Amino acid sequence: MVPYDEPESVGDLQGLAAGDDAGLTPRDSLANYRTGAQEEPFPEAFPKKSGALKAELPESVPLGAPRKWTVLAYISGDNNLEGPEVHSLLQLEKIGSNEDVHVVAQLDRREIPDDYSQYRLGVDGDWSGARRYYITKGAQEPSDVKYHLENAEPYAEIQFKVKTIQSPVVQDLGEVDIADKKTFKDFLTWGMKSFPAEHYLVVMMDHGYGYMGTMHDVSPGNLMTLPEMRQGLEEAEKETGRKVDILGLDCCLMGLAETAYELKDAASVVIASQQFEIVPGWPIAQILTNLQTGSKDKAMPVRDVAKMIVGESAKTPFS
Repeated sequence: MVPYDEPESVGDLQGLAAGDDAGLTPRDSLANYRTGAQEEPFPEAFPKKSGALKAELPESVPLGAPRKWTVLAYISGDNNLEGPEVHSLLQLEKIGSNEDVHVVAQLDRREIPDDYSQYRLGVDGDWSGARRYYITKGAQEPSDVKYHLENAEPYAEIQFKVKTIQSPVVQDLGEVDIADKKTFKDFLTWGMKSFPAEHYLVVMMDHGYGYMGTMHDVSPGNLMTLPEMRQGLEEAEKETGRKVDILGLDCCLMGLAETAYELKDAASVVIASQQFEIVPGWPIAQILTNLQTGSKDKAMPVRDVAKMIVGESAKTPFS
């Protein structure tokens, strides 16, 4: 996704692909690009945020209860999309899990104070590191707030809405490299084993850089390449005995032949955009609503879910 005040162009990425940084790998070039003029420096004087919370598994989390679908959201906010990606988790909380659909998420946040970040959210104590959540429906907003939010631009909601994440923390992982294939595999394996279902939808939320990859983590300066994504999916399948039914890439520029070829055997269906996505990305709350409605009697078929995701996204400009 692209924040409103930080436009990126195809030319920027083409320049990297053409070898503007001679002798560097695509990952090296990307790190230089994102930590140069386009990305804020990280002053050492800034204190790191704490990710010290250690939560026991809440009794309210229905561990092991089979559902028709499990949605696994893998969210990288350890970059300049921290605000929009926290917002994505809040969007998941608008609907939450129900008796037919498990919704779980892993959110990674950046080690930099919000007063130096692009988005000054102050959401949930402004912690850093990665946490896993079992997503539950959040409390309803007061009617006056709800009215104004529904009639405001999404960016205004991201910039000014302050809220606490209400879903239970299942695990606090501390600082992780969310771009590492093992971190990805571990999340998939944990989610599929802990929250079994007939079908699995994995949604990856972050910047996208086409054939170079996605899930940019500025803490180690890493990027998940397409081969690493495939390997993470394949290793999770080996450990769980289940293939991901739908892999959704809620990221810019990932709808390429290279993506389809690399992932063709790693997931049954891959959904991606060939264009830039503008914040707030996929209309994930509406997608969850439709998935739950369509799975009341029996699991909504994989093909129908994939078509629904594309259809709902088509209603949202640039997503």
